This record gives sequence, structure tokens and C-alpha cells, in this order.
Amino acid sequence: PEVAAELARKFPNVDCRQMALGASAQTAEFCHFRNLDGWSGLRRSPQITDQQGQPEYITVTVSTLDAEIGKHTPQVIKIDVEGAELAVLEGARATLTRSRPIIIFEHVAAAAALYGASSQALFDLLHELGYETFSVTGDGPFTRRAFSESTTVVNWLARPDAATTSALTGCP
Repeated sequence: PEVAAELARKFPNVDCRQMALGASAQTAEFCHFRNLDGWSGLRRSPQITDQQGQPEYITVTVSTLDAEIGKHTPQVIKIDVEGAELAVLEGARATLTRSRPIIIFEHVAAAAALYGASSQALFDLLHELGYETFSVTGDGPFTRRAFSESTTVVNWLARPDAATTSALTGCP
């Protein structure tokens, strides 16, 4: 809550919402590591001890990106949710299909496993939605196997596949 309030103060023209995103609307417990904000998430990372992170648990509202974006047409979506990427993208299917934004996301297989997700499932969803996956440094597009087996890339970029976008929009 303090970070959301600080962002709202620093950026008064930005619509800052104090919630989490996922595959469906619900309420959840958020593990906030007071000493390590970047490791906080809807699942507690087993790598962080109580002494290191000083955890506190906060009840949060979870919504979907589709519900929050509504009819807006984003051109870029940035996702850094410490393993919950698959759930956030599942909750953004309509937006991704309609708007075809570029997606920049962090993904580490071990973090995704905390949510019962796999790299293969994430790749499959992006592929189903007509996206190609690259490293943010431009390597790619990655195959399902190369994406799933990558241990060095953490930051990814998914862009709409030109053929799929043409089929969806009717434009070459």
C-alpha cells in the first residue's frame, strides 16, 4: 500500500490502482518482503528467509488485465510479477487478441513453478494468441523448446506474429 500511495503522489496524472492481476477476480494474500520489495508476490519465494525479507502478508484484490484495461488499446504491456506471468496473460486474453500489444515480461521457470505454471504453458499461451517470443536483446524468435530450456534469459519480449495479426484484422 505504501508503494502504491508513493507512486500516486509522484505521478498524479497516472491511473495507479492498488491491486494484483491474475487469471480471475478474487482476493488473495500478498507476501510483501519489506526489505526486498522486488521479491514480493502472491506466492512467497522460498529463497528469501524471514530475516532477509521481513515478510508481511497483505490481503489484496486480484483483478484481470481485461477488466482493468476495458476498451483501452495498449500498445505495450510490461509484466514483472515474480512468476505469475501465465495467470496475468490468461486474464488478458481479450486485450491481447483485440489490441495486439507488444508484451515485455520477466520470466524465470523456478518462480513460475511457485504458481504451478511452466515455461511450456507460458510459451503455448503466447503462441495460441499469435505471438512470437524473443529475448529483450533481440535474439529469436525462440522455439518452444529453446524458450523452455533457457536458463540465461530473464527478460523477454513477445510480439504479434505478422501472419496471425493479418488473419485477425483482415489486413496484410
